[in-house]
Amino acid sequence: MTAYKTAGMSGASPASIDFVLQNAMGVAGGQLCEQPVEPATPADGAHVYVQNGKVWTKRANGSVNLLNGAQDGMTAPFPVHTTAGVIQVFSYTVPGGEPAAGSMYQVYLWGKYGVKSGDTPNVGFRAYYGGDVLAEVPGIVTAGTETDCLFDLTASLTFHTAGSAFSVIKVGFGTDASTDAAATYVSAKPAVTGSLVTTADKDFGITVKWSASDAANTLTVLGGYGQRIA
Repeated sequence: MTAYKTAGMSGASPASIDFVLQNAMGVAGGQLCEQPVEPATPADGAHVYVQNGKVWTKRANGSVNLLNGAQDGMTAPFPVHTTAGVIQVFSYTVPGGEPAAGSMYQVYLWGKYGVKSGDTPNVGFRAYYGGDVLAEVPGIVTAGTETDCLFDLTASLTFHTAGSAFSVIKVGFGTDASTDAAATYVSAKPAVTGSLVTTADKDFGITVKWSASDAANTLTVLGGYGQRIA
């Protein structure tokens, strides 16, 4: 006889157990019911459960992931003033042990920028995984008279194996706030990056760097999210 685990399900909710049995036996019509608390960490495999109307998994390593949706989203604008260093503006945590061949992740950001009148600094974007830079748009030249020009950015990360991945950044960058003129930039680092450490939690995220040091040059990330898409 086959045993079906129901750990983490609400014992007061027969429909939860019914879902496990129906799906294990190939019977359609099962339903996951709302769970009042997050389940305990399983000894192996993963729990699948619903909280706040969303479907989550909890793996044996303790990581919690939202299925088919944005797990990390911004809660407040993030202003980036010109400084000498690289500034991390957003990241999505990829749980350790999760990446496998074909795993895909995505970060999407949008916001505005402005520069000191008469200056034409450039601004660069990088996508990183842990301590490794996987893709870069090194220097977008800004117009010296623009304020509140909009931009958006998409960074994608695909694992070809558990330890090698490819990333690409695509930036839509406004060049004239009055006419909505814009340009598109794509990162130019096509090589697959190997020897990535994926056994521990790592951030997949975006950094920004200005070329000129003037506090009047600003870029503000107004919103964004990160998610696993495959």
